[in-house]
Amino acid sequence: MNASIHNRWSALQVLEKYSLMRAPVDVERLCLQLELSIIRTDFVENEAQIGGAEISGMLYVYENGKGTIYVREHDPDVRQRFTIAHELGHYFLHYTAGESTTFVSLRRSRSARETEANAFAAELLMPEALIYGENDLHFFPSISHLSTRLKVSKEAMRYRLDGLGLYYVE
Repeated sequence: MNASIHNRWSALQVLEKYSLMRAPVDVERLCLQLELSIIRTDFVENEAQIGGAEISGMLYVYENGKGTIYVREHDPDVRQRFTIAHELGHYFLHYTAGESTTFVSLRRSRSARETEANAFAAELLMPEALIYGENDLHFFPSISHLSTRLKVSKEAMRYRLDGLGLYYVE
């Protein structure tokens, strides 16, 4: 797929284009549609090359827009889903068609690009419409229920609900 077609798309646009607006959002199916393979690894060699900084994930994209997302294999499933969504954020926000590019996501990086990719991941995995739909069903939705339903961590869900200004119970 030519990345220039969707470069700088919002998470909502991606959810709508790829018909993913149901819980939990199937990020692995999206990767298949985009011809991005997923490899789970330990990053030991990569981290040694960069001075021991902890890598959450990596995205390598070829000139033709196909590529590979690398995910830390021992992270919990919800963390792996967030990492995949984060790398998709780099793909949709930062990849330039026709170039080979590597994005390395360090665990504690607070760069503008990493912050953007985190926001994209949160919006992709926890779309406002799905959260408001759950909120309509429950007077005060619980963090446990929502995080289980959307397959995200409780911490990510709490952060997202706070960002949306919604009340909830633990």
